[in-house]
This record gives sequence, structure tokens and C-alpha cells, in this order.
Amino acid sequence: ERAMADTYGGKTPQETLRMYIEAVEAGNYELASKYFVMGKQEGELNTLLRSPKENIENVIQLLRADLESVGSYSAKKDTFVVSRPLTVTMILYPNGIWKITEI
Repeated sequence: ERAMADTYGGKTPQETLRMYIEAVEAGNYELASKYFVMGKQEGELNTLLRSPKENIENVIQLLRADLESVGSYSAKKDTFVVSRPLTVTMILYPNGIWKITEI
């Protein structure tokens, strides 16, 4: 039920990752954390709030490169992983949006 009501994310893994990057670059860490699965949003927000700006900028550069990388879908097409340069794992929620499970 909660997953169906969660509308933060894109229709593709790349769209969700792009939305996350844009929110972080805008300094809107609360919004950025909402692109993660529900159980990891608070942890992501705390990580972003505690991280030095320089570290965040470095990670964002790597994530931008991830947008250009070819990832792979699981057999059921409900999980997506990009491995280079950073590993990003995403899952498809029941309502059709992609959420980040791990960076």
C-alpha cells in the first residue's frame, strides 16, 4: 500500500537517477532521499547531511557517468544495476516507478 502511494521516482532507472542527481545538486537532500526505497530514505538523508560538499560533488560526477553506462536488468525486469563507475542498484515498485536501493 505504501509503495503504491510513493510517487517519487521515474518511469526508467535512468530517469530516477537523473532526478536524484538534480535534487542533490540543488541541495534538496530531503527530496533526493525520497528516490530511495522507503527503508533507506532516512539513512540516505543523514548521509547527505553529514557528508562534506566535496565528497558529494565527487559522487555526483561518478553518478553522471553512470547515466552514460549500460546497465542490466534482471530476468524479471524488476531490478536494474549499473556497475561503472559506481554501482547503483534499483528496483521497480509495484506502481511502475523505479527506486534506488543502493549506491
